[in-house]
Amino acid sequence: MNVEIKATRVSIIVPIFNVEKYINRCLESIIAQQQEGIEVICVEDCSTDGSKKILQEYENNTEIKVVYNEKNVGLGEARNIGLSEAKGEYIWFVDSDDWIEPDAIEELYDIATSNKLDVLCFRANQAFEDSIAKDNPTYNENAKAEIKIPLKGTEALDYLVSRQSYDGTAWSKIYKKDLIENIRFPVGVYYEDEIFSLRVMLEAKSVMLTSNRYYNYYRRVNSITLPNSGISEKHYISQLKLVYDVGKLMPEYTGRELDILCYFHSKMVSSLIDKYRQVDAFSRDYLLEWKQLYHSMGMVGGTLYNGFFPRKLSPEIMSVLRKEKKIYIYGAGKVGQGLFELLTERDIGVNSFVVSDKKMNQAYAETPIVSVNELSREELVNSILLVAMVDIEACQGIKEVLIEKGVREDCIYTYYEIR
Repeated sequence: MNVEIKATRVSIIVPIFNVEKYINRCLESIIAQQQEGIEVICVEDCSTDGSKKILQEYENNTEIKVVYNEKNVGLGEARNIGLSEAKGEYIWFVDSDDWIEPDAIEELYDIATSNKLDVLCFRANQAFEDSIAKDNPTYNENAKAEIKIPLKGTEALDYLVSRQSYDGTAWSKIYKKDLIENIRFPVGVYYEDEIFSLRVMLEAKSVMLTSNRYYNYYRRVNSITLPNSGISEKHYISQLKLVYDVGKLMPEYTGRELDILCYFHSKMVSSLIDKYRQVDAFSRDYLLEWKQLYHSMGMVGGTLYNGFFPRKLSPEIMSVLRKEKKIYIYGAGKVGQGLFELLTERDIGVNSFVVSDKKMNQAYAETPIVSVNELSREELVNSILLVAMVDIEACQGIKEVLIEKGVREDCIYTYYEIR
């Protein structure tokens, strides 16, 4: 008799350490999912409370595999151990004091597979110690941003960073296992999610973001990520190690990937630079060297042309722009202004900013801002139009409008083509 062996579609990795109050809620939310082909890998990291005993009650569940560590290794290494055991097509890291929404796995898996994604990002609800789930305006103010068509990881980072909507947590994404086969979490430090997520996004070929909330993030009073809780020596050393680790990654990348690393690295340096009392002399000199470098690159305050544009545009784009006498930037917001400054530094003149609806300043840096309806067909036809907007659908919509007005398609460059 042949027994059909069903492929594992999603592996859920749950590190366990001193969470006896929360572990049932977490595991029950996973077990209740309707999706077939789920495996749950619990890595018990030498808890000193009743977590191990509770886990033993789940050992007869065929969907749950429990790995017992011989010594406490911390969150990063516990995740690495779970990843080594995982057989699923996709991986999801779920923290043991959190829980997931009904049908979350089925919906996420369907979106990921139908779009052939390396990474699918999503949003979360927050819950606090009083057990009342509620939105936090600061945390969720940018939660409406979406990426509805697959982008390269670097393009997705560009889009999310520019909207202040990037989430560096490991649990806010599901990952194609093939992508993260050789990427691991740092061990023995806090903030291990950030370097892991950044490396994954830099390597990913197809990424989407849904604004649907599939995860419930529980904020405990003693959580290491809770804001305004002060900073311990281990927290600071962990942040400093993160700066080192991102710095060590830089030689591996070029072009836009390197620009993105510089952006994140400069933000990390900026966040640490004011805390000298907790830094030894070597580390202080190290940070000051980076700060000096970023100032010389125009990255003051952790910005990189407002986080929108790289220091160098492609030679192909530069060649086109230097040949043209009429250049218009469509969009006069921060993105358009950042592009204007970059071009001005390279002695490339801009005729004017173009907007759809002229309800703003008449000029920026003495360069006029005009409505698209004020420009004649002749002016548009013989010009280069640079669409400086990060919203992909808005870019496409404006491109279609310009083509209708007679602009040749090969004379229109959207934000993602300029970079």
